[in-house]
Amino acid sequence: MLTPSKILTTGALLLSASFQIHAHGVWLEQGTDNSVKVFYGEPGEPESGDAINNLRTAKVYVSDISTTYPISQEADYWETTVTEVGDVRLYTADVWQPWEMESSQWWKFWEETPLQGAIVEAKLGRTETTPKMILEFVPTSTNSDVFTLVFEGKPVVNASYWIVPPGGEETEMKTDENGKLTVDTTKEGQYMLIGLYTVDRAAQHSGKEVVSLMYISSLTFVSE
Repeated sequence: MLTPSKILTTGALLLSASFQIHAHGVWLEQGTDNSVKVFYGEPGEPESGDAINNLRTAKVYVSDISTTYPISQEADYWETTVTEVGDVRLYTADVWQPWEMESSQWWKFWEETPLQGAIVEAKLGRTETTPKMILEFVPTSTNSDVFTLVFEGKPVVNASYWIVPPGGEETEMKTDENGKLTVDTTKEGQYMLIGLYTVDRAAQHSGKEVVSLMYISSLTFVSE
């Protein structure tokens, strides 16, 4: 799966060598009946055991993030049972600890290196046309192949995003001048979209002061 470390090589932000995310991300998949599975790793190659422990505090919800569903850990995923109708969403700030950002002001060695934190979100389904996440791929109509990538309710224009088609490799693309994108869903199976948006914003993250937040969001849906 696309990762922050890979994404940042295409933009102005660069991570320090200590930021060990590698090829990992978070996504949701439909299980049997009303169950939903939460994965961490690469599509088709999820991590297991202790490697997925940080997902234990993830909030899984449908209508409102204040009403969440408890998750339980299995061998290589977390699972929950959802009783509401609608797209299922996830929020967590605990997947990765804040990391040091590279600074061009290297001569100010006496100053602390600024930190950046990650907010991770994921969504399963493309039925709802109103965003409920901070960074979200929103279909223009129910089950549409056309989406708008929005951050805090506003379109993210000319922004890089990545698509993972059924059985394929991720491909980098860009939203248009209206923040829209179209997915070719002629192949049957699961599709995944990954978006990223960074903002310079002072915040508390995992008990540390950060000066920047990286928002990472995935969307999975099945085309039949």
